[in-house]
Amino acid sequence: WALEIAIVLLVARAFALSLSPTDGVIMMLFSLFSSLIPALPGQFGLYEFAIVMGLDYAGHNGVVTFPYALTLHLVLIAGTTALGLACLLVSGVSLLDAKRADRPNSDS
Repeated sequence: WALEIAIVLLVARAFALSLSPTDGVIMMLFSLFSSLIPALPGQFGLYEFAIVMGLDYAGHNGVVTFPYALTLHLVLIAGTTALGLACLLVSGVSLLDAKRADRPNSDS
């Protein structure tokens, strides 16, 4: 969670939003509780709504809140996707082998 809060604060700095570490925790709590609500894949729309509401709760509002929320979401998704792909490549696991392992064996 500390890494995600750091990302929240770094992206906020890029948008000239002066968020405190407490504000970063509030953003993560709003995003956490928003994940309990069924949403589109990737939680697009609901995540941004939760972050904008979290910013409003923390006393930050204005035209920059939605672009900030969208950018934050994309940074978090891109980061985890890149890390996952790197781990997959380093592991040597083939996606074809994994798909074959999921199929029931017809020899038995």
